[in-house]
Amino acid sequence: MDSITSTLHHLLNHPTILHFTWSPPLTFASSPHFLFLTLLTNLSLTFLLSRYFPPFSLHLAGKYYIEVL
Repeated sequence: MDSITSTLHHLLNHPTILHFTWSPPLTFASSPHFLFLTLLTNLSLTFLLSRYFPPFSLHLAGKYYIEVL
């Protein structure tokens, strides 16, 4: 427990974390445009991949495994 606390203390007091400033033109991925494109990409890929690669069914996998044995 002490090692976790000391590691957390070290990470939180790191100069990069302590001196971080948010500036929208300079901070990576902080624009509304980036947020919109990320959400659109995520939804599009989810739709396309679920359409062409249906979710894996554990019920069918178990049935196949039993038939093989």
